[in-house]
Amino acid sequence: MQDMALRRELQQLSPEELRALLSSTGHGDLLREDNPVASQVDEQLIAAKDEGNAFFRQGKIQDAVDAYSRCIAMDPNNTVCLSNRAAAYLKLGQFDCAIADCSKAIEVAPTIKPFMRRATAYIAVQQFENAVADLIAALEFEPRNKECRMKLQTIVDVAMKMQSSWGDNAKAALRRAGIRAAVIVSVRDGWTQSAVRGNPGPAAVNGHTLFEGDDGHVYLFGGRAVREQKPSVFVRDKEDDSSWGTAVVKGDIPTPRSYHTAHVIDEFLFVVGGRTADSEDDSVYMLDTNTSEWFKVPIPKDHALTPRAWHSSILTNAGKLFVLGGGTYHGPLKDAATLDLTYFQTKAVRLNSAKCAWH
Repeated sequence: MQDMALRRELQQLSPEELRALLSSTGHGDLLREDNPVASQVDEQLIAAKDEGNAFFRQGKIQDAVDAYSRCIAMDPNNTVCLSNRAAAYLKLGQFDCAIADCSKAIEVAPTIKPFMRRATAYIAVQQFENAVADLIAALEFEPRNKECRMKLQTIVDVAMKMQSSWGDNAKAALRRAGIRAAVIVSVRDGWTQSAVRGNPGPAAVNGHTLFEGDDGHVYLFGGRAVREQKPSVFVRDKEDDSSWGTAVVKGDIPTPRSYHTAHVIDEFLFVVGGRTADSEDDSVYMLDTNTSEWFKVPIPKDHALTPRAWHSSILTNAGKLFVLGGGTYHGPLKDAATLDLTYFQTKAVRLNSAKCAWH
């Protein structure tokens, strides 16, 4: 990967710059030129590029295009002049020409500038999905590039403003581009690592669940450490992401378990199934995070869940708890089941409001 990056950087250097670099490292003889005609062409190429750069800085954009074109006529694969001419075409509003030059430069030696310039052209001609793809490629070279982020934000803004004025097919493409651009901007800083501390704090575990309570705290329940399963409920400090404490719980405290699932309604956590030390479990437990009290939910025996762990579950907006699959040490389970929590979901908020009034 590093070799490819170095090769791309070297390909961006002009013959004069490459000669100076090699000379400074004692390898100047590698570019010793025995052909005076070739040397003259190099000088003319450099002069044309420099002239184009000067015209561009002066705002003489068409003159810059002409100078870069002379450079490209001498060296059709000169990625610097192709990319620079694309920048000039952008200034002139000749976006198709800019796209063509950037595409050629990328074909020869992909670097960040032609990707960014082609993205700019794609935005101008409303090819937003292509623009997002180019900006993703550009961020591979410079993950913190602010200009790339700004262009992605532009695509999001356009998608939000123009949705209603586009046809169905174009609207779908614009929505897709806007969504992808938005998520790229959102995760621009990547993952932030944090320590896990506490006295005691959570051990290195797997098969645990994390959930956010109605109080804004993040809770950890269950999981399997190196030698044992953990019964504790840990609470993360809201002011310090790395600091955890142990909740003092009471009531029908569940047997330590792992590979269960958990869902939240208001300030109540529901834990479903899981693997205990002896076997898989079919229980449903509810934790009131306000009082730190566990309650084992009584499920009719004739409609109990098959004991399981390693399953998946989801709590729908309508209050239906849907469980699918999982298994036991004897093998996987193929069944699915639904537990109706609709009534509780509609009453929980009111019951909490009443509790506040009593206090």
